[in-house]
Amino acid sequence: MIDNGSRPHHHHRDASGGLPPFGVVVADDLTGANATGVLLARQGLRALSVMDPGPETLRWAMDWIDRGPRPGVLLFNTASRSIEPAVAAARVRRTLAPVIEHRTPVPIVAKRIDSTARGNLGAEVAAALDVLGPESFAVVTAAYPASGRTVVGGYLLVEGTPVTRTGAAHDPLAPVRCSHLPTLLQHQQPGEVAHVPLGKVMEGARAVGSAIVDALSAGQRTIVADAVSDEDIGVLADATVHVATQLHLRAVCADPGPLTAAALARLLPATAPSETPRAVGEVAAALEPRAPSSPVLVVAGSTTELTRRQLARLERELGVSLVVADAGLLSCEVTSKRSQEIQRLARHLSERGHHPVRGIRTIGDDAHALLQLPPRQQARLLEAVGEAVRQATEAIVRREGRPPAGLYLSGGDVTAAVVRALGAVAIELVDEVLPLAALGRLAGGPFSGVRVVSKGGLVGGEDAAVSCVRRLMSP
Repeated sequence: MIDNGSRPHHHHRDASGGLPPFGVVVADDLTGANATGVLLARQGLRALSVMDPGPETLRWAMDWIDRGPRPGVLLFNTASRSIEPAVAAARVRRTLAPVIEHRTPVPIVAKRIDSTARGNLGAEVAAALDVLGPESFAVVTAAYPASGRTVVGGYLLVEGTPVTRTGAAHDPLAPVRCSHLPTLLQHQQPGEVAHVPLGKVMEGARAVGSAIVDALSAGQRTIVADAVSDEDIGVLADATVHVATQLHLRAVCADPGPLTAAALARLLPATAPSETPRAVGEVAAALEPRAPSSPVLVVAGSTTELTRRQLARLERELGVSLVVADAGLLSCEVTSKRSQEIQRLARHLSERGHHPVRGIRTIGDDAHALLQLPPRQQARLLEAVGEAVRQATEAIVRREGRPPAGLYLSGGDVTAAVVRALGAVAIELVDEVLPLAALGRLAGGPFSGVRVVSKGGLVGGEDAAVSCVRRLMSP
């Protein structure tokens, strides 16, 4: 049971009514929510990635907003990237509507989308607009310049290559089929989609704002914008905030994080963060890890080829031994065999040894076989992985008097399963280890305060896992 306290809540009151202003982000997976949250944290905002957006959790999260010394942003995960578009849209509505009804946030709401445009972008953006009402519009860009994602002529490029020519096109669960964002969105939602070209963005915020107003006048409420630099992102943020506030509209920032962070920073009071963020890349190979007082646990669940290479580099460079989970046993209905496999994984994670990093992976050499599991069995597998981590964490606490030094979790579904199994209500985001990889702390539950680094399967280079684990091994 979540301790909600006794403070009463008042509906539809904002900062002018004495309650602190706050922002809202709805993401289609947990690692994406966390990646956006750390961008907000680096700007001095408090960011809380909430596990389950039920009424009790929402009250807990609002109390967290009210208690804090700095403005806060709540991030919610709908786990909707690889499901049917209509179901994804329903989840967005079901997640966002209660927050808006509970208390009015700032005029801009964020719909976090994947940086490689996987998933149900159009359906989810349209659902967010439905919740906000007819006096709303969405600015969409998949640009994340720091991670090599740019949008030119409406086309999403990854390091200069159209996204459909990258590994995202072969994602086994949510492959991207179109590099041209206006066309992609047009196929996924009703209504015409407008496009603001790079030349207009280069003219500045006034020109972009005029383009947004022209699109709205033509009945186009979804507007794709080009961007190739952080300066372009700032222009889009200025224009979006200006149009929303001056015309008394509500806006959706639909992007992988930079536009959201820039827009919310313009609406929420800027203050210094409680911890000075490290420069991105500071945890690169030059940083020598230290043996932590208790182990760092690695749990990898992504099915991508990039994740395989990252894990191989982790094993080779840091000498980490990763045990492959038996997916068949963990997903089966035979309780005794499943329990034995869970205990085997837990023993590996918790055993006393000289190496400070221990890990498990849910994908061996046959990722295809795992992906063919029915949804019910995949859910049982994820639940079992979370249970193994919980048992290992409890064993480490009993033996050493303290929890693990940190958890490195790769893959959104695995991250969610592990965090829930540890009884946490949310993750409070702290810093960015590298673009789209987030450092946070568990919030709520018996292991509150334990550090977590989460990362999606298509994030970073081959040294990404090494950098993330080294960050957890460092003070």
